[in-house]
Amino acid sequence: MKKSYILLLSVILIANTNAEENFSIQFNPLLFPTLTLICNMDIDFMPDEDKGSERSSPFCFVADVQFQYAINKKFTLFISPSFVREAGGLEINGTTHYRNNGLDFITGLLYRPYGTGLRGMYLGIFPVIGWGYITRDEKIIKDFLNIGYMTEIGYEWIWKKGLSLTLGFGICKIRQIPSSPSVFAPEIDEIVEYENFWGVNLWELPFDIRMRFSTGYSF
Repeated sequence: MKKSYILLLSVILIANTNAEENFSIQFNPLLFPTLTLICNMDIDFMPDEDKGSERSSPFCFVADVQFQYAINKKFTLFISPSFVREAGGLEINGTTHYRNNGLDFITGLLYRPYGTGLRGMYLGIFPVIGWGYITRDEKIIKDFLNIGYMTEIGYEWIWKKGLSLTLGFGICKIRQIPSSPSVFAPEIDEIVEYENFWGVNLWELPFDIRMRFSTGYSF
């Protein structure tokens, strides 16, 4: 009987040793305030003294969870619900605040050209659909549909105990429906625009540049 238990235990250990990770759960550790560069928000370092408006904080809070499932060695299903909230926003006369916020659902496929499962280099494309909204003193005054895409190239590391790390770089384009996601701020006689939280626009390119940094566990 003891020999049978020893044999069974040996088989289980061998199976676990040769097993490959099929699932991965990661999160973006940027739950703390992130730099304005990531949020693509403008800061008025020299506000108009007459109007008394300025960006009260150059930060936003980003929270997203990323789920991956290895369909086979070359293709991985990717799902990521995401939430973004502007921490400070546009402050007017020290009392009125306009803020941009968003809830988005990102899903798509990762392609592993070297057939490495969840590990190694990947290429990805993700449709994006979600809900964006502008608030005034914590009350929603306008909302709209976020729709667009992301493409990405990156690399994922997985260590022996399942700890994983992903770094990626890519582009994105997010549009809003209706096409003018803005509100009129009568306090300053100006238009407040909704911003794309998922990338930063450089050199007036027709798309935004983005980066991914996430960590978690694979099993």
